[in-house]
Amino acid sequence: MSIHIKKDADHGFVDIEVSGSITEEVAQQARVECVKLLQDMPRPLVLVDISRGVSRLSISEIYDVPEKWNTTGLPRNMRLALVAPPHSISLENARFYENVARNRGWIVQVLADRDSAIQWLTTD
Repeated sequence: MSIHIKKDADHGFVDIEVSGSITEEVAQQARVECVKLLQDMPRPLVLVDISRGVSRLSISEIYDVPEKWNTTGLPRNMRLALVAPPHSISLENARFYENVARNRGWIVQVLADRDSAIQWLTTD
């Protein structure tokens, strides 16, 4: 498992790239680091790229993610673009995650590639 979290100053978002197994521990690490990086950014924009990752999260763990965003302190007006690998369990999990998050009022979009994700994030 590898996780890289940084600010993309050119586009104004937090960039999270995960490869290998995606577990609850990895997700928690990303949430905590994301909160820190978003504090001094003008807009809460996040790109999560799991295209080289494999979700090991259970359905109940995915269902709980939006509530964990609340308890971690992520802003409610955060826009999150999620890049998932095509034709995989990770894409199915990402679509479920998108649906759960949207049903709870979060702004989330699953996209096929990084370019589409950046365009979606940075277009008002």
